[in-house]
Amino acid sequence: MIALIMALSLNFFLPYQNDWIKDETRTAIVEKSRRIGFTYAEAYRSVERRLRHGSDHIFASRTRETAGEFIEYCKMYARVFNAAAEDLGEQPIARDGDLKAQTLRFANGGRILSLSSNPDAFRGFGGDVTLDEFAFHKKQKAVLKAANASAKIWGHTIRVISTHNGEGSTFNKLIQEYRAGKRDKTKWSLHSVTLQQAVDQGLVGKIQGADKDTPENRAEFIADVRNDCVDETEWAEEYCCIPNSDATAFLSYELIDGCREPALKLIEDPALLTGVNYAGYDVSRRHDKSVLWDCELVGDVYWTRLLRVLEGEDR
Repeated sequence: MIALIMALSLNFFLPYQNDWIKDETRTAIVEKSRRIGFTYAEAYRSVERRLRHGSDHIFASRTRETAGEFIEYCKMYARVFNAAAEDLGEQPIARDGDLKAQTLRFANGGRILSLSSNPDAFRGFGGDVTLDEFAFHKKQKAVLKAANASAKIWGHTIRVISTHNGEGSTFNKLIQEYRAGKRDKTKWSLHSVTLQQAVDQGLVGKIQGADKDTPENRAEFIADVRNDCVDETEWAEEYCCIPNSDATAFLSYELIDGCREPALKLIEDPALLTGVNYAGYDVSRRHDKSVLWDCELVGDVYWTRLLRVLEGEDR
């Protein structure tokens, strides 16, 4: 029954989505345009594999919202397969209870666990792993290392899905290693789908209806997306699978992301800051002092609210 439903369902997907769903290599990577339906296809693949193997799958996304969206897709496909699946909501996946995943459990014991990215989530876990929008994850190397340990020892699969985020990302380095022949191509695969390729394979028909999938509408669709881009750099990276060159940057995006601290307190009493604030940090490298300066916009005047002069704090 599952095989029959799968055969019928695959007619629904576009060719590049079908290629992804049917890929059985141990590690599959896709560099892709934005919003062309890879998460949608991955959800179908996840449900089909849970029903076929009864194993677990952890889907690590960049945000809690996209993790929740993935579970909703999975619930929809569970109904397509007429499979009993229980939405358990957020469940702890670590002994201390701090890490939680949105969990969908099937009658055969297989689970889909969807959460925002965290290397610690893979500790003690075994099953398939998907790293969604991987180029935008914090601590990419640590996440990939933990995912490898969770999946490959027991023969499970790893899927890495992302648009590009600069040449210096771990995601792009994996792709370049594959193309340079440094990865075993019997165990690794690489998919690359630009917006133009997705449109050529029927994306406009999926979005606007089959009767709208004409050469004229395809060209207009591409032109509209391109015109909405800030510049050609955005168009190339977000829709054409060409990573932005950050070779001249002193600090890579990945290094900066790894140093972010959302809970950092710049002032002891935030209630003192009631308007719009702008802060800047001038880092000294050798002789000068580092300065942290915060201004609040009151009317049309910027008032200094915080000024910290630091010495020996540049490392």
